[in-house]
Amino acid sequence: MVSRPAFEGPPTDRQEVIRAACHARHEDMKVECDLLPGRAMETLRIDHEVEFRRMNRDILEASGRAAGEVIEESCHTGDDITRRIRDSDLASRADTMRHLGFNAQVFPNARTIDVPLPGQRAT
Repeated sequence: MVSRPAFEGPPTDRQEVIRAACHARHEDMKVECDLLPGRAMETLRIDHEVEFRRMNRDILEASGRAAGEVIEESCHTGDDITRRIRDSDLASRADTMRHLGFNAQVFPNARTIDVPLPGQRAT
């Protein structure tokens, strides 16, 4: 992360270098976030006999409602910035849910179909 004054100080060509470096680091971190949890899960499953289960939808919905109640309570007792953050978060959530509800789930769902590939280790 680079502060705005630090970013805007150098000439435009150097700003492009900073932008490219930030983008590259973001991509590196995304790859790590996508790859490493799967490896960690395999270690837990094989070495420690952990059984993974999906959380029940009722529990997820109840947790979401409880979180919403806490957020609303903090907005009623909080200041203007608290309400503005909540409003911004809700708007962002609505935009994100439109995308995630379809586009972002199609590829990951397809990736979970266990199609044997040449050279693939047995799971």
